[in-house]
Amino acid sequence: MTTLSDIYLPFFYLEKVKRVQENYTFKVILWDDLPILWLAFSWQANHPLIDGLGIVMLLVSFWCIYEIGYYENDYIAERYEQKPKLSPTYYLHKQMMQTAYPWVWSLISGFLGVALIETAQNIDLLFYPPFIEPEIAFNSLTLPFLYWVAFLVSARLCFWIYNHLNKHTRTWLYLLLQSFRYYGFLAITATNSVGTSILSAHILSRSILYIVYRYSGGNADSWPKEVPVKLLRCLIFIFLLSAIALGTHSLELWQTWQTGAIILWCLVQGNKQIRVMLSQVKPVFEDGSNDVRTATP
Repeated sequence: MTTLSDIYLPFFYLEKVKRVQENYTFKVILWDDLPILWLAFSWQANHPLIDGLGIVMLLVSFWCIYEIGYYENDYIAERYEQKPKLSPTYYLHKQMMQTAYPWVWSLISGFLGVALIETAQNIDLLFYPPFIEPEIAFNSLTLPFLYWVAFLVSARLCFWIYNHLNKHTRTWLYLLLQSFRYYGFLAITATNSVGTSILSAHILSRSILYIVYRYSGGNADSWPKEVPVKLLRCLIFIFLLSAIALGTHSLELWQTWQTGAIILWCLVQGNKQIRVMLSQVKPVFEDGSNDVRTATP
């Protein structure tokens, strides 16, 4: 008999099991990830509002599959770890993740996202099969949708491998997993050097914290909450754009509205961390102990 706890809804497992009381969907996916994706991909679209809606649908599609990886992570812990750290709600809701409904939601949302992206800016596939002419590919949504499905399968495989490796090995696969999470949209849509720079900064800032977390013990108390990750992301973004400018002998990327909007967004998101950092700036003769206060997340 099917109960309400068996019915799958996107982000439900994330909110009720994996990230209980963290408001993760809003704080991370909607407030952090989505604006970055909009700034990277939708900024240069012919119809940015339609493209932005398409990115939303693709994000839902991706997270339906990513949630399977979260469930699998808990299942592996339940099966193999001596003292698994599982939410009490895991046993109540794990049945919903053992169905095909996450894939159904994902494929429907993915097709709608592909259609919206095509309407907004024309699909720009990452690679064209050598046996298919580009103009033929644009006449149908079939090929772009197959690309998106291939990306979902690849992301799912990567998470499966991640979950089935020991925790020390996971440290180095995390970077690839995060790359799927943000670079994956390149399967069917295009960005530019500014876009790839902010995506890279986002991936690297998250991965650095994860490496520190693993090498500090790998438990809940080991997560480096005191590291100002939003400030770190902004600094990495500035570093990457500066590196490109030095390599190309051009300040062109620094002269775009897209770059300005991204830096402004980083400053808005990281304003508390930046204020704390600035409050710590002082000459050594005023702070001989070199005490450092933790930044507010």
